[in-house]
Amino acid sequence: MTKTLPKTINLLEPTFEPKNTWDKIYDWVFAVGRYIIVGVELVVILAFFSRFYLDVKNNDLKDSMEAKVLALDEQASNERKLRRIENSLVNLSLILENQELKSSDIEDALDKIPSGVTLDSFTISEDSLLMACHASSYDPIKKLENNLRLDPVYSNVDVSLAKEGGEGAEIKFNVIATYDR
Repeated sequence: MTKTLPKTINLLEPTFEPKNTWDKIYDWVFAVGRYIIVGVELVVILAFFSRFYLDVKNNDLKDSMEAKVLALDEQASNERKLRRIENSLVNLSLILENQELKSSDIEDALDKIPSGVTLDSFTISEDSLLMACHASSYDPIKKLENNLRLDPVYSNVDVSLAKEGGEGAEIKFNVIATYDR
């Protein structure tokens, strides 16, 4: 009897099974290794195309940062001005908190100035008064001196001529007085 061959093909069973090591390596490279190589190629292709996306995003970020830096540079001078103003306001508030109000003393001193005397500068401190004035004649100067001397608040009233001109010229003078409180 003749041996009959089966009429079916079994694809699950290997028809050839390598026996030596080199045949096994060869079989593995062409069976499993090709999938690894295809996977690595896909990763390389994804990295290559992602580079385009990341470069565009990086350039957009760089442009955005440059625009923001320019905007900040433009605002730097305003920032310095605001800081100076803020420091000035802090200093002013400290001065106002520590300074006594002398408005009544100022009004009292200004009331003593007669007509014909023009006030050039006025300085008042805790214990003294200094006025730089000018007048067209000696009469208003004498009246100012008498007004200050008659007031008991002022003592040591001293009137000194700063500049005296010829006939019809203005007479410049300084008045220094101390407070007696």
